[in-house]
Order: sequence, then structure tokens, then C-alpha cells
Amino acid sequence: MDMTQQPKGNFPNRGDEYWKFTNPASFLKTLQSLSEEHPQRTNVSAPLRNRAKSLQPISMPGISREISLENLFPEYIHHAVTLSGLKLKIPDSISELDSCFQIEPLSELREGGSKWFNSLSGELERSLQKPITRPFARYCIENAQCGYGLRVKQKCLEPMIIDYFGSNQSQSESLIYNAIKVDPHAELTLIEIGNTGNSSHHVTEIEVAEHGKLNHFRILAGHHQTSCLTHQYTRLAEDSSYLSFTFSGNNGIARNEYIIELGGDNGNAHISGIVAGYDQMHHDDTVFVNHQGLNCKSRQVFKKVLKDKAVGVFQGKILVDPGAQKTDGYQKSQALLLSEQSQFLVKPELEIYADDVSCSHGSTCGSIDKEALFYLCSRGIPKRQAIGLLAEGFLAEVFDEFDNNYVAGVMRELLSKSLIV
Repeated sequence: MDMTQQPKGNFPNRGDEYWKFTNPASFLKTLQSLSEEHPQRTNVSAPLRNRAKSLQPISMPGISREISLENLFPEYIHHAVTLSGLKLKIPDSISELDSCFQIEPLSELREGGSKWFNSLSGELERSLQKPITRPFARYCIENAQCGYGLRVKQKCLEPMIIDYFGSNQSQSESLIYNAIKVDPHAELTLIEIGNTGNSSHHVTEIEVAEHGKLNHFRILAGHHQTSCLTHQYTRLAEDSSYLSFTFSGNNGIARNEYIIELGGDNGNAHISGIVAGYDQMHHDDTVFVNHQGLNCKSRQVFKKVLKDKAVGVFQGKILVDPGAQKTDGYQKSQALLLSEQSQFLVKPELEIYADDVSCSHGSTCGSIDKEALFYLCSRGIPKRQAIGLLAEGFLAEVFDEFDNNYVAGVMRELLSKSLIV
């Protein structure tokens, strides 16, 4: 890419249907900043740190304690892969797991001509452009500065952890692209934790083959100036399963787009997330699930706790193709508003062209239950602590959706120790 050129493309504006709640100008500004910089000045993340520093806590406003990989997943820290300074650092100990999966830096995959990577890279984004184009994702894939390719070859008993250790400096911008392929009957739990800089665009393409399974957990940390745009493209084959969960703190302005295609029969997709936001945070979850195969199931469950002038957005669509009989599609979005100025904006959609389906959607928002709050306070619990307990219970319901008890336990502990209200 000629970084001296302005980014080109038919980028969205506030008048577009799926951008009316979120102003795309903040994300376009990131691309313009990268384009205007000289190539030598586009190392937008902090320099590669040594392993000891990569384990230092990362700040997550909206969350009262600092979060570190060491605190959350001490059992698996020796296998953690670090992405920092536009470089992927793979520990030697991960060679013990070579039979389970293979991970390589994006730069090596592009140069080495990996067959599986070349067949996947950009292909899902191109094929899933309809009915809505996503030029931000295309630009990121073509111009990504760093990322990884991950191929899962068999069932992995231990989770894999990617530690993003970005920079909070004002000029930290990055474009990151990842590709993940899960082979037939293979299975992996993937955990991504950390931030990728002050402003970042992040695209992940995922292909899960027949009888494959991927559990994908993300803990996103940032600060009030962060601008973060992510796209996750996922295609599921017959009898495959994909679970995606995102835990977001205060990330300034953030938008997560999930584009899921259930292409084979008996597929199962579960997309969920929780958000704790305050101040003037703006957080947008936009989900598009396309049912194509027979007897497929999808669930969308999103919950947000919003304080001060924070804004939460949920746009979710379930599209059922004519031949996708026996579809079971479920969608739920809820928000707990802790101040009169916080907002929850929603746009749930069902578009169904098959007659033997079960699809539903529901969206609610409201304030703290006064009777429940009075009950806790009457038992001697301070009001602020009581509000925290109610907010925690509201968000923690999402964890009941997990089939991984270990990760669910970690998330519950993180939430109970850290939520600010």
C-alpha cells in the first residue's frame, strides 16, 4: 500500500441504514491518519516488550481493577502468544501443542504461500458482502500491518491465549487481520485479551469445517480515547459449532460487527457479549446471521450496563433462506441504565423465507429495580454496593450460556471483582 495516498473506497456515512446510531467518521479518521504517515512511521503500537513486561496489568476503565493475563489465566500463561509492536511473539513452549494447532505471523503467511491461508484470506469477506458491503473490513484485510493465521488440526484440551499488548499513546493506530481455520472434528478454545492501541481496525475470518468447534472469548481493554472497529466473519459447515463472547469495558467509541453464515446442516452459532460503560462511551454491537442449512440454531445474547452519558447500540438480524427449514433463531438484547442521560438504541430484525422455523427477538432497557435495591439496602448493604450487585447479576446471566465451565468461572470472578457502578 502506498501510505502517502488517502484511503479510497465507498465508506459509509451517518445516513446509511446500519450506521445511523454510530458515526463512522471516527473510524475513517484512523485510516486517514495511517495513510498520511510515512511507512516508517506506521509502527503504531509500542515496541515489542520482553515477556516480563507483557505480563504487566492493562488498564480497563469501567473496570475497577487492572487486568492481567497472569491474574486471569495463570495455568496457561506459558503458552500465551503475544502480539505487540506489529510483531507476533510465539513462545518456544507452544511447540508442545504443534499436533493440535499451528500459528504463524501474518507476514510469513503472505510470503510463504500457505494453501489454506490463501484460500481463506479475504474470501469470506468477499462472499458475505451481500446484502451489505463493509468497506472498512476490505481496507483492513488489504492493508493490515500485523496479525496471525491459526489452523486447528485436532481437539485441543488446553485453551490458546493471544495477548494483545498495545499502546495507549494518542498516535497509536493499527490495522490487524487474523485468519482461523478449524479442520474437521477439531476443537479449540481461543482467548484474546488486551488492547490494540488507541485506534484500531481488526478483522478476523473464521472457517469451521464439518464437526469442528471453536469457542472464541475476547476481553477488550481500552481507555476513554480508544476507537476500535472489529469485524468477525464466520462460516460454519455441517454439524459445526461456533461460540463468540466479548467482554468490553470503557473503550471510547467501539463497534463490533459479527457476520455469521450457517452454510451446512445442523450448525450452531452463539454470539454474545457484555458491556460496562460510563462517561461518554459509545459501544455498538451489530450482528448479521444468515441461516442457509437445515436444522441450524443461532443465539444472540447481549447485555450492557450504561452510566453517565454512555450509549449502547445493538443491531441484530436473522436472515433465513428459503431452504433453511427447522431453523431455530433467538435474539435478546438488554440494557441497564444507571443514569437518565445514558441511552440504549436498538434495531432487531427478522427476515424469514422458510415456513418451518422458530425465530424470536426481544429487546428491553430500564433502570435499577427499586424494590430489589430497597431490599438489599434494608439488609445493611450500602446503596452503591447494592447497585453493583444488581448490575453484576444482570450481566452475569450471559455466562449461563457457556459450555466451558473454566472460562465461565474466570469471567464471573472478573466481573464480581471489577465492575464499577
